[in-house]
Formats: sequence, structure tokens, C-alpha cells
Amino acid sequence: MSVDPELVNALVTLAETLEQVNSRIRQAAESHTEVEPMANLSVQAIMHVLREPGATLAEIAAAVGYPAARLQQALDAVVRNGLATVDGSGRAARYTPTAKAGEIRRRARERSTQIFRYALTPMSPEGLAALTEARAAINELSRNLGFRDVAEPDAD
Repeated sequence: MSVDPELVNALVTLAETLEQVNSRIRQAAESHTEVEPMANLSVQAIMHVLREPGATLAEIAAAVGYPAARLQQALDAVVRNGLATVDGSGRAARYTPTAKAGEIRRRARERSTQIFRYALTPMSPEGLAALTEARAAINELSRNLGFRDVAEPDAD
């Protein structure tokens, strides 16, 4: 099946826009919770830990596609920021998200919800109807791109 190049271009533009929005949201959430700014690899690591509590360094490295040695530095920043705890050491070390990590994600999702509501408000009724009609396809595309929701961390 052929994919419409204009659709692909529109989705790439949307992805770039969402990346900018998400970066601003993350920075605000980090600032509000007094977390030092984290590199993208640290963010990828904590998102994996939120999705797979108890994941090992080796599992996280495989999931994010970076060598364990490089990922170790990113995870050290995650632990230093109080976003995960670590049990053990080396490639077998297991990482568990803290309630603080869940709180940052909750705040970020709340802000994302506000931004989307703001962006959707001035849209035409036809545009809103088209997006509503495409909701299942949007969710399917998200899953195809690897989205899995996160587990809720236990309260500390």
C-alpha cells in the first residue's frame, strides 16, 4: 500500500512541533520540581524505567539503543535527581521509578492537556470532527511508533 507523501510530511511537521512543545513542558516540570536539567538520553532512560519498573541497565540500554557504559551516566543523573532508585550494580542493576518521577510526568501531561485544549479551541468544527474521527488511527500510529503508557510508581 502506498502512503501519501503529503500525509507523511504533515506528520513529520507535527512531530517536530510536538518535540518543541514537549521540550518546553519538560523544562518547566524539571524547574518546578527542582530537578537539574537532563539530557535527552536521561529522559529516554527514565521513561523506560517508568514503563518497565525494575528494568536492568542492560535492558534499558537495549531499549534505548545506547551502550550500557554511556547509558550509565544518564541513569546516574536520573538517580541523582531522585527520579529512580537503583538496586545492585553494573549491568544487573535494577532501576525503579520514584513517586517524584511520576509527579513530573503527571505535571507534564497536565500541561500538555492544557496546550492541546488551547490549540484545539480555535479550530473549525470540521477540523475538530476530522481529528475526532481519526482518534483510533492516531492511537494506532502511536503504538506503531512504540508508545506504551507508563506504570504508576508507588508512593515513596
